[in-house]
Amino acid sequence: METEIQKLIAKFPRESSYVTLLGDFYRETGREKKGLACYQKVLLNDSTDGYGLTAMASYYTAKNQPEKANELMLRALTDKRLPIENKLKWVRSYVVDLAQKKEDERISSLFSTLFTLYPDEEEVLKLHVDYLIHKRELVSAIAQQRRLLELNPTDEDYWQTLLTLESEPYTPAKVLQVTNEALAYFPLSPNWYYQKAGAQMQLNLFDDALVTIDSALTFVESIDKRIKGMFLALKADVFISQKKYKPAFTYYDQSLEFDPANAMTQNNYAYYLALTNGDLRKAERLISDAVKSDPKNATFLDTYAWVLFMRQDYRSAKFYQERAIDIDSDMVILEHYGDILFALGEVDEAMRWWQKSLDAGNESAILKEKIAQKQYIPELIIIEQDEKK
Repeated sequence: METEIQKLIAKFPRESSYVTLLGDFYRETGREKKGLACYQKVLLNDSTDGYGLTAMASYYTAKNQPEKANELMLRALTDKRLPIENKLKWVRSYVVDLAQKKEDERISSLFSTLFTLYPDEEEVLKLHVDYLIHKRELVSAIAQQRRLLELNPTDEDYWQTLLTLESEPYTPAKVLQVTNEALAYFPLSPNWYYQKAGAQMQLNLFDDALVTIDSALTFVESIDKRIKGMFLALKADVFISQKKYKPAFTYYDQSLEFDPANAMTQNNYAYYLALTNGDLRKAERLISDAVKSDPKNATFLDTYAWVLFMRQDYRSAKFYQERAIDIDSDMVILEHYGDILFALGEVDEAMRWWQKSLDAGNESAILKEKIAQKQYIPELIIIEQDEKK
């Protein structure tokens, strides 16, 4: 090994990387003084040599002298002969170290140097975005992420990061903007159609959401049948939002044909079957499967209790609702527990849990009526007979 490196040095006398490589070999084989001499030789010839500075920094790191090592690496940054890959590992750890010490000015100076040297380097920009996210400087992070997309608009992960940043807090209009931009580059990516349709639903653009979903349905089955099931379930959700229950149930059925074990679809379908006083046996089968797949999901347990309540199996409903409350004290779960207690004749306890739901922020007009009248008020959705057919 030593002989081979010596030959490279003789053949390429101006390549300092081979001299530092020889120094690394000496240190690894227990000849530290000879290794250090190699590094010093490089720096004596050129004090700005990035390979020599990096090698010397590694020496001081091994000696547990990080300040000296970092000083040398900061000098090495400015040598463009040293590939950026040789610098970035240190830069990442140095930024983490400075961030822990809250030395923001030194970090800013470091990035200023990096951007001067590498204005279009994606890895530097990605690191800067990570740092800005850590600092919760989301506006600046978004600006830098868009700069990344200017450099490489075909990296789908970059678009997903932008969407995540723009979704804090979730703003449907911003999500719609980003998904439309991303779809220009990824017209066959189901992810963007799904998130776009979700944003359109939030904006009450239901017809637009259906167009988006139908566009995805033209190709998703060739990718994965479960993805098709996911879009069919989303289409059902759109019709639910429009209070069009018959087509919604049709699409839930179709969705489960493609993805029969989708617990969220099972939950949603069961809930609305019960809410509309539909096929309660079917609702119980659906939600039972969902609970089996995720027995600690409070939403599923609440739906199971709700279906049992609608079937007038109040004791079983109480059992599952108490399991839901043990996991999550959501205000709707609290209200439903009060409903069950009322059905069991425990009026005072029902009032107490309804009040808990109100205190937790439940602004439901029906809940307030329950408390005012000390009486359970059904929340059934009445479907017209022509829609049931």
